[in-house]
Amino acid sequence: DMKQQMYLQLLRLASYNTEVNLADHLKLITVDSLELAFNDYFLKKSIYIWSSTATSLIPQYIAEFLSKKSIDRAIVSVKTDDLTGASYNNLYRLLKGYNINTSLLLSNNQLIHKTKSELVSYLDGLVIKLGRQNIQTLHFDVEPHTFDDYKGKETFYMQKFTIMISVIKQYCVKNNLQLEVAVPLHYPADVYKKLYADCNRVYLMAYEQKNAEALS
Repeated sequence: DMKQQMYLQLLRLASYNTEVNLADHLKLITVDSLELAFNDYFLKKSIYIWSSTATSLIPQYIAEFLSKKSIDRAIVSVKTDDLTGASYNNLYRLLKGYNINTSLLLSNNQLIHKTKSELVSYLDGLVIKLGRQNIQTLHFDVEPHTFDDYKGKETFYMQKFTIMISVIKQYCVKNNLQLEVAVPLHYPADVYKKLYADCNRVYLMAYEQKNAEALS
């Protein structure tokens, strides 16, 4: 069985150095402790918090809920009419006290049409509005596949999308920010390769999948 095979592997390794005490390389663990360690390392949990939620709920309630559910990252949007970004900033500072990371959610599909200088100006405006100290990660949820003319122009839009991400990556590197992107599962493989190279985290949005087995 697996336990026996593990012991055989240890004995094989020990044969290379007879002075090694096998007990020094063994640690007793339980199934429960192994599951907790696995979940803590691999199953990092994030949650989207839309601006309507951020403004309608007390920030303390949101922070305590996320902490209780072991969620370590909140992806938070800002209302376009919030001139000072007060709701976002208050929540950001509170979540930071709970050791919960915050990503600033940007989901304007029209960003894909902006030039490099327009994108930089847009991002500069956000930094001025919210304060650099309140931004650690930019999270882009831009969806070119939702455009009416996407079908038949997939290559065109994928090129514009990856160019947009490349420009934003340069901005993030220059300003010591992290970059995240959320994408569906039906983009071309080369697009994912580019995104993984440019971004700190890539969120695969499996909305169209009915069960977990379909992802394997």
